[in-house]
Amino acid sequence: MSKRKKSPSGNPANRGLSFVDRSIARDFERWLAASETSLTDPHTADGAIGHLFDITKRSGLDILEPSDAADIADMLLDLGPNAEGMVDLFHDYVHFRLETSRDPRWPQAHDELEDILEGDPGVSAVLEAIITDAESRDPAVTADALAHTRVIAGVTKLLDWIGTSRPITDTGALRLSDIEPAAATLGLRAAGTRTLPATGDLRGQTVIAEGITYVQSMWHLEPFAAWWRALLDTDLLELTASRVRPGRAAQHWRTASTPPRDTASEVAALVISDTVLGDLPPDPSAWDASLFRVRVTHALAALMPDAIDEPAPRTEIDELFVPRVEREWWMLADLGLAEPLHNHPATRFAVPEALRGAVATGLLSALAEGAELFEQTHDIDTNADDSNPFADPALRARMAELGVVHKPGMAAELMAELAPLLAEDGIDLENGIAPDLETLNAALARATERRNLERFTPIGDDRDRALTVLRLTADALLTGNLDLAHALIESVPPEPEPGSTMPAVSHVIGAGLGALDTWSQTGAGTRFPTTPMPRLSTPADAAAADILRRAAHASAFGSLSQLIGRYRGKLVLEATTVAVAAGIQALADTEGTDLQTALARHLTAP
Repeated sequence: MSKRKKSPSGNPANRGLSFVDRSIARDFERWLAASETSLTDPHTADGAIGHLFDITKRSGLDILEPSDAADIADMLLDLGPNAEGMVDLFHDYVHFRLETSRDPRWPQAHDELEDILEGDPGVSAVLEAIITDAESRDPAVTADALAHTRVIAGVTKLLDWIGTSRPITDTGALRLSDIEPAAATLGLRAAGTRTLPATGDLRGQTVIAEGITYVQSMWHLEPFAAWWRALLDTDLLELTASRVRPGRAAQHWRTASTPPRDTASEVAALVISDTVLGDLPPDPSAWDASLFRVRVTHALAALMPDAIDEPAPRTEIDELFVPRVEREWWMLADLGLAEPLHNHPATRFAVPEALRGAVATGLLSALAEGAELFEQTHDIDTNADDSNPFADPALRARMAELGVVHKPGMAAELMAELAPLLAEDGIDLENGIAPDLETLNAALARATERRNLERFTPIGDDRDRALTVLRLTADALLTGNLDLAHALIESVPPEPEPGSTMPAVSHVIGAGLGALDTWSQTGAGTRFPTTPMPRLSTPADAAAADILRRAAHASAFGSLSQLIGRYRGKLVLEATTVAVAAGIQALADTEGTDLQTALARHLTAP
């Protein structure tokens, strides 16, 4: 007859436990004794349950908290031989909570624990494996591939142009007049200017006109700025208080028959890291997290194009950033660090084999730095199979908010959403009813457009809330309260949140553009192009002027896709609020009413 385990409450280790801890420990002991599927032998764990609870508490962890499960497992594994049987006992405990607790987070905690115990390689290990593989390859091949990229081939050209030194501004940037020749060493057509051209393609803080990128600071020329910082970090350049000059590593670079492989690899890696990180602030917002998420998923897809179906956006706000990130990858392709996959239906890129080590190093560095800036959450994809490289529990736990997860089947989900819209054109792909490829592509484009427009057309409470945000923001902008305007814009969540009293970004943008088109048909639109603009920021004000030009022809909402593709995601929201405020001022002037009357009349749901 087997011997029963002692009650945890009778173990000295339990004396410091709370009443709740002791109660759960007793229930766990009874569950173990009755369980026929226990992972460990309950009869060999005499006193072990109390010890498990005690060492967890002394480690500053809460065994009752699902979010601490992964940390508890790591702590037990770190104990080595002293924890023999304790990890399995904790595994039993998590199964016990799965069966007996109503907390919906325990299944996720269990999946994380399984990943830890199975030793899933995860993203960091996959990137490290790519780096290790690259180090085992012929160094001459890697050096030659790097030498043929612009970021490496341009170094000597830049050093020759700098000569002994060149003047810099207080921010460490080149003077405006020096941007053109310096950018040319990287193969870029750019020019510094104090005033951006009034016409051209406005992208963030740059304007592209006739193939030339005009900037008001070297730091706004993103590919060059990333390269410049990389050269400073590798000592190829150095700064004094007022000048830039060749750094300590420049002499060896110039005298070597080919660019030193290690330094060249580091330059390429730093350009990648800088591009993925962007300008992440110390306290990043949801907007920053979304942009970083899209950048990371695109980088992973370029490194592993055969392993990842597509870098599909996870949220509505992610979709707003996709055009910007795709432009960044076209830039990296121009620099020689990636190649476009022309045979792929979507915009995709692949990193050349010989450059994978450098690019993986840069991405791993960006992940490590970016993860430290974001608060840990537990919104982790638990549907990963063993082949999923994004199941690294340690990295996922630190980067859950960033969404660095592979979500297979996204293309199928999208097609399921588009199916009813395709059916309107008589296309039923599931049953093989489809026209020729050209007609099908045209139908897919129309269906995608209709799907996007539907998502940006709020109804009911969503529309009422969107109009409220627009009314309050317009009031703040037109009365000069920029702090309140910024606060209102920042409070808009990236996507719909159940139970939230705030509309989503898509709702505010859609309602605002729709209102502008409606107002233009009343006659106020004739005043849009010349209406004095309220001030929010230079980029937002410029984009708002573009929106007003379109609204004058009642085509602001119809230009939604072009607006999203032209400007950064958040900029579309900001510009919409500025344009709406300008529209309200135009209506007030046209109707001869005061501001508050115009706001109440035109931005309040009927």
